[in-house]
Amino acid sequence: MKNNFLILKIIIVMIAFSANSLLCRVALKDAHIDSLTFSMIRIVSGAVALLPLLLRRHHHIQFKKIHVISGISLTVYIVAFSLAYEQIDAGIGALILFGVVQLTMIIYGLCKGEILSRIKLTGLLFAFGGLVYLLIPSSVSTIHLPLLNVIFMALSGFAWAVYSLAGNSKGSMPVNTAYNFLLAVPAGAVILLIVSLLMPGDYHADMHGIILAVLSGAVASAGSYYLWYSVLPYIESITASTVQLSVPCLSIFLAVLFIGETLTTQIIIATTLVLTGIFIVIKDRKKKVRTRTER
Repeated sequence: MKNNFLILKIIIVMIAFSANSLLCRVALKDAHIDSLTFSMIRIVSGAVALLPLLLRRHHHIQFKKIHVISGISLTVYIVAFSLAYEQIDAGIGALILFGVVQLTMIIYGLCKGEILSRIKLTGLLFAFGGLVYLLIPSSVSTIHLPLLNVIFMALSGFAWAVYSLAGNSKGSMPVNTAYNFLLAVPAGAVILLIVSLLMPGDYHADMHGIILAVLSGAVASAGSYYLWYSVLPYIESITASTVQLSVPCLSIFLAVLFIGETLTTQIIIATTLVLTGIFIVIKDRKKKVRTRTER
């Protein structure tokens, strides 16, 4: 794949990842649709968009155990994501989501035997400190984050980390993504039923909200995931991790530019701490991989 075309694909994917936060927040903030209806439309539209890919490559659809795990984690990610954005700004939500995803995957690596060096520990403390600084109220803070919505976003980040880790299994990732979205449809119906019973609410949707949900599911989710997995074979894992550092920054910038969210000093400091910490961990991992290779 030509380098310029590869870079263009990566830029498109990062913008699409960031767009999910904006699409969801705009739809919910302006009451065009409720969070559960948005979630279900996002899941179904993603499944419909990827179904032709599955039918073209497989005459008989066969689900595997890993598809079930991935489908459920994908559903939890999408539902919790929407519930969180009822009260959290797009940029802040993206930072919490990204921070939890990366911290979860780093902790998973440590549990699997990765060595916690001083450099890596420093990075973890930076990232965790940034999230704490963002979330803990202070007398000078202009950010007020409802605890329940923060928990939902953290759950969404954890579920996405599980989905990403499960996605490292063998097989075609674009095809696996299609399977995951298909399984997310019944899983989503069950989870949404449970949530609706525990948290009764006003279920509604106008055409604007439906369009935003479809764009989120078919384009910013299914389309970007497919494009991302077509790029991954051509880049190193360290590059993949590093370019994703742009997602919360893009989300914050686009939210300020297009939907009028406020950029505060607290957000800037928290973002800097989180991204610096994660970057330190990633660079340390790259250094160790290179050292092993040279040996």
